[in-house]
Amino acid sequence: MASTRKLAEFSISKDRFIQALACISNLADRAIVRAIVHPKDVILGFAFSNVLSDDQSGDELYADYAIVKEEMIDPNFLVKSEEWPLFFVSCTEAFISSIMTLEPRENQFLKIEFYNILEEDAPEMVKSEVLVLGEHNSAVGSILRHQSSQEDDTVMEADESQSVLYG
Repeated sequence: MASTRKLAEFSISKDRFIQALACISNLADRAIVRAIVHPKDVILGFAFSNVLSDDQSGDELYADYAIVKEEMIDPNFLVKSEEWPLFFVSCTEAFISSIMTLEPRENQFLKIEFYNILEEDAPEMVKSEVLVLGEHNSAVGSILRHQSSQEDDTVMEADESQSVLYG
């Protein structure tokens, strides 16, 4: 048996969502979705993030792509910023291509829903599910199973005075 919790839902332009996934896809086939958090604990949007480390040279390549609340239609964040879990999204070529085939809803927008699924028989495992909804009940999904306790940052801090990120 599993326990499903909706974390967020919003609509975003199809192009913007595809750009986010394509930006980070060069480093890996999945990425962390971090909440962008204002110092007053308000979620301002999401950062799609990837890091590629070369153990021999010590070099790191990283990609961050932010989508802020102002770009979303009807954003609804169903968890508090300090409760944002470790959450992954697929950024494989097949997933991006599938999203490209979706007919967007009104004004070129897709509806995005993020779910966190806890498995009762394996409490150390969690599933990150992204559901992308288009027109006429069309949908594409990504479900990634991963360890629930990892040391990756789940939030990205924003500047106190504005919705601008500082890295």
